Amino acid sequence: MGKDAHWTGRNIIAAKLPKEVNLIRGWAPHPLMMVQGLDDSFQGVAFVGYHSRAGAGTSPLAHTMTGKYTNIKINDLYASEFLIYAYAAAFLRVPTIFLSGDKGICDEATQVVPGSRRLPLKKGLATRL
Repeated sequence: MGKDAHWTGRNIIAAKLPKEVNLIRGWAPHPLMMVQGLDDSFQGVAFVGYHSRAGAGTSPLAHTMTGKYTNIKINDLYASEFLIYAYAAAFLRVPTIFLSGDKGICDEATQVVPGSRRLPLKKGLATRL
């Protein structure tokens, strides 16, 4: 199962996926938003194409959720979309097994879910104002 979870929710070319893959596209008012469809029957969750949180200065696409928020915190940690949904998966007892994205988000994952595999695909060179 996969959730197309950025922008319009229609980024993945469904015809290129194996026929066994169930793809959730678009947006619905579901409480799990970017991990809609995830439940405790899953053996693991993989996050592909994620980016640093708003204000991190480590990604050219750094934002959290809609971009309207400067910062979101959970238990005194600045939250990225990855952190929010890795916590949602952990709540369901589904381990995070993989993350790809910018170097900043992969570095964050090292601290948050140290046992997961990470593949940084780009490095942001932003300066903080």
